[in-house]
Amino acid sequence: MNTSVWPADYFKEPHVLDRKHANHLIVFLASPFSPKDRYDELYNYCQDVCATVGRLLAAEVECVRADSLSTPDVIHQDIWKHIQMSDAIIVDVSEKNGNVLFELGVASATRDKDSITIIQDNESEGGFLFDISPARHLIYKRDLYGSLDFQKKLIHSLIYSLAPAPYVPHLYLPATPPLDLDLTQPNNDELLLSPGNSYRQLTKDGLLFGSFYSFRYSWLSIGKEDFDKVKVQTEMKFANHEPTLSLNDAWIGINLRSQHFLSDFGHLIYVTNKGNVLYTQPKNEFEKESNDPQLGQIKDFTEDKWVNFSLKFDGFSLSGYVNDVKIDLPVSKMPYKYNAGLVRFQTYQARACIRKISFEIPN
Repeated sequence: MNTSVWPADYFKEPHVLDRKHANHLIVFLASPFSPKDRYDELYNYCQDVCATVGRLLAAEVECVRADSLSTPDVIHQDIWKHIQMSDAIIVDVSEKNGNVLFELGVASATRDKDSITIIQDNESEGGFLFDISPARHLIYKRDLYGSLDFQKKLIHSLIYSLAPAPYVPHLYLPATPPLDLDLTQPNNDELLLSPGNSYRQLTKDGLLFGSFYSFRYSWLSIGKEDFDKVKVQTEMKFANHEPTLSLNDAWIGINLRSQHFLSDFGHLIYVTNKGNVLYTQPKNEFEKESNDPQLGQIKDFTEDKWVNFSLKFDGFSLSGYVNDVKIDLPVSKMPYKYNAGLVRFQTYQARACIRKISFEIPN
């Protein structure tokens, strides 16, 4: 019985990828199955890496391979479903296997390249294929469990791929500056995007958002466009926080040129529940300095008072004020500078209320 399904025919109909819960993320591994020992080791390795990524993201990250999905007589439908709907894909092109390359071709036609990581062992003949060069590529040694460098790179690659998942806005109008939003009025929050299962409520004081427990869902962004030059002003305050969760302070802040929800990947200016103003300082594309430098202390701070953020990021500096605390961070002195990213409002172990936003592109 021939149960093969052509991808274009399969994608004409809507499909749903079953998940155990809202915080269940799925990584699909496309690889050969033979030699069995070698590629079973790769599969086990990727499962271990996904489990590590899950702990970092406060999520369950499951790695699946085609032969673990279903019985052979219905495997094609499951493959196309996972290529279309998994949160990230790892493709091993070491053997130039025809099935794997076909699956990669389908993925490249249906997925954003940032959700795909292509890997290849260092003993394969020839380099990576030219036509797939825009996607992220990693080289590994066949002795996988002795390769800490590859493990670190694969973890970072999956974090980049998985951080926005499973959030996908279906109806969306681009955020075109200049914008002036009064969030005490209805419908003015439509350009502010947030994860589908995050807390969000319009009140007479403004828009409440943020999470006590799950940092990956504790943000709002002005649209989904990347900006290099931005000027943003807002009034925000603590709505509530949970002081018993950890020894760390709760905080609220604005992340400029943000790459994803992890505050390490962006230029974040934030205020703790004690009134301290700090910022994150990236030192390369994957890491920030271990201790966030403090910029100052807000005078007469209490959690129920509004905090005025006035920030500008251009080619010369990240500057402005947080209440009475002055900010002047020259680009020339930054250890690492992200070129562009989202404008993202974030909280940590807290909910915030935000009532006004002014957003423009500075000259």
